[in-house]
Amino acid sequence: MSLLKAIVIALVVATLAGCVDAPQSTAPSTAPQTSATPVVLDYSPTHSDIGALLYLASHPDVDLLAVTLPGTGEADCVPGTRNTRQLLAVAGLPDVPVGCGRDEPLKGHRDWPDEWRTEANTLPRVLVKPVARRPVLDAEALLADVLEAADSKVTVVAVGPLTNLAVTLTEHPELVSRIERVVIMGGAVDVEGNVPDTPSAEWNLYVDPEAARIVVDSGVPILLVPLDATNDVPFGRDVVLRLSLLETPTGRAEYQRLSAQTWFDGAFMWDELTAVAAMRPDTVTIEERRLAVDADGATLARDDGSVVDVAVAADAAAFDDEFRRVLNGGTLPPTPSLTSEEAAYLDTLSASLRRAGKQAEAAFTTLLEDEEYAQATGFITATVDAVTAIEDDTRQVEPPADLADPMRRLYATIDTMQAAERDLLDAVPHQTDADAWDLLGQAFELVAPAATIEDLFAICEEIDDFSVLRGGPEVYVTR
Repeated sequence: MSLLKAIVIALVVATLAGCVDAPQSTAPSTAPQTSATPVVLDYSPTHSDIGALLYLASHPDVDLLAVTLPGTGEADCVPGTRNTRQLLAVAGLPDVPVGCGRDEPLKGHRDWPDEWRTEANTLPRVLVKPVARRPVLDAEALLADVLEAADSKVTVVAVGPLTNLAVTLTEHPELVSRIERVVIMGGAVDVEGNVPDTPSAEWNLYVDPEAARIVVDSGVPILLVPLDATNDVPFGRDVVLRLSLLETPTGRAEYQRLSAQTWFDGAFMWDELTAVAAMRPDTVTIEERRLAVDADGATLARDDGSVVDVAVAADAAAFDDEFRRVLNGGTLPPTPSLTSEEAAYLDTLSASLRRAGKQAEAAFTTLLEDEEYAQATGFITATVDAVTAIEDDTRQVEPPADLADPMRRLYATIDTMQAAERDLLDAVPHQTDADAWDLLGQAFELVAPAATIEDLFAICEEIDDFSVLRGGPEVYVTR
């Protein structure tokens, strides 16, 4: 497979075929609990963990006693605790104590990829105010003090490596009786893991498997929320769009940071689901299992393993409603819906986009048999032919009022691409030592057309967002 097919078909065909998508359904929310639950969150401020923090900090029936960061997590202690305190201030809880623990696993020297750590040390696009500098508290001592001083048993929500909790339970075994339950995001019980070098393992347990073994074998009641359940709650643009409707400071903060994400493939609401399951266990399906943790952090079914409650599946709609309801102060914001005219128009548009995608795919596949110059010029012609087909299909139907502007811009983009076709074809160099993609790059650099396929992609995404947020038509998507 050439670079042209890998990039062009994935980029052009998939986008043309999938400009309109359908969101997940939602289910009626359930009333929150009526009594406050003392909670400690053990986490690292990453893509998914922050959602868990904001949910628990926003929940009216959670008494958030402390937030502890494992130094073995993705964030370093100083930026991690600073970011955590800023987020707690957004949620109206600036005085919740925050600590950070040791930065080495109990055994071995496993760590996260460097780029993950760099990302975790930042707080993208969240509008926060600076907080006063404070010494970083010792997480292990803080956890022990909080458990000992609490008026009732504490629920520990642990969504990172279990280093802090393992050390605390080892040094203070009497504190097992002070824990109501530990709700853990980790493991892969009946599904594959997500660590490339160790396919049976999940990252949180893989980084410090000894800590995981200690916690699982400690006798403390455990609800494990592994990949088996989190695989049911994928993170995608539909999630971000629904979050855009939230009106509270925490809701806006969650939307601000997640709207900065540019990737969705392979991302799930791992830690958000775990936090929700701690307060609403009815959002997951729970089975009792006997499990042991091996040296790679894999969760193994064994007759001599410890008894653990395992979330084996999740109700995605119930989770989504609960998560957004709590972040929005107790009520779900109204979601706009499509009119019959809009739905019919989107059906017509999406059918046209699918046909254009198939047309482009067939053309690109044929081009792969040609030499590089023919591939480059053929790509230009096939792309213009495909977008012209969209215009031919849809010009005969008047768009509804709310879609008139993006469709006007879509047609203007297509017209500009058509006008640039001849210049681009003439600009493709007759070189024998460059691949088709290089030849295309040179032509586009020379002509600098006023509109390109990327501009069409952007308008497609805008229309897609409009549809997804309103429960638009379900179409075949080749992404």
